[in-house]
Amino acid sequence: MQIVLVRHGKPRIDSSRISAENLGSWAAAYKRASIDPALPPPSKARELAEAAAYTLSSDLPRAVESLRALAPARSAPAERIYREAGLPRLPASRFALDPQLWALVSRVGWFLGFSGSTESAARARVRARSACQELTALAAAHGSVLLVGHGIFNGLIAWELLSTGWRGPLWPSGSYWSAAVYRKAHA
Repeated sequence: MQIVLVRHGKPRIDSSRISAENLGSWAAAYKRASIDPALPPPSKARELAEAAAYTLSSDLPRAVESLRALAPARSAPAERIYREAGLPRLPASRFALDPQLWALVSRVGWFLGFSGSTESAARARVRARSACQELTALAAAHGSVLLVGHGIFNGLIAWELLSTGWRGPLWPSGSYWSAAVYRKAHA
C-alpha cells in the first residue's frame, strides 16, 4: 500500500510586508488564494498523481486547483478534514515583516500551545489521526492514494502514518509541489 502526501502549488497572493495584526487578513486571503499558473507542478509530482489509483485533496482552493493541475482528467473528492490547521492571531506589533515570517512566529506559538480562537495543535492532531485512518482505509481499498494537502497538516498526517507502521519521511518537505511517499505492507 502507498500513500503520497503532496503540498499544493504556490498560491497567488501578495506577500508585501505586513504588521502582526494584519496576519489574520493575510491568512484569510491565503486561504482563498488560487495557485500561480506560472509555477506548474514538477514532473515527479505529476507522475505520482498519474500512478495513484485514488486521488483526493483538501477542499481549499489552492489544493483543489493543485490536484487539477496534477491530474486534469480525474474527478477527485475535496474534503474539509484535510484542510490546513489555522494560524492564531499575534499580539500587535509596530514591525512590518514578510507575512511568511509572521506565519512562522504564529505557528511556533501554536505548537507551544497558543491557539487563541483557532483550532489547537492538540485538536489538529486528533483530526490528523482521523485523516490517517481515512487514508489508510483508502489505501487498503485502492492500493495507492495521493492527497494534495498543506504543509503543516500533511506533517501531522505523516506523524500519524509513521506511528501506525507506515514507512516514509519523518516530516514532508514544506516546499510547494513537494511529495512524500509512505509505504506499508498489507496487513
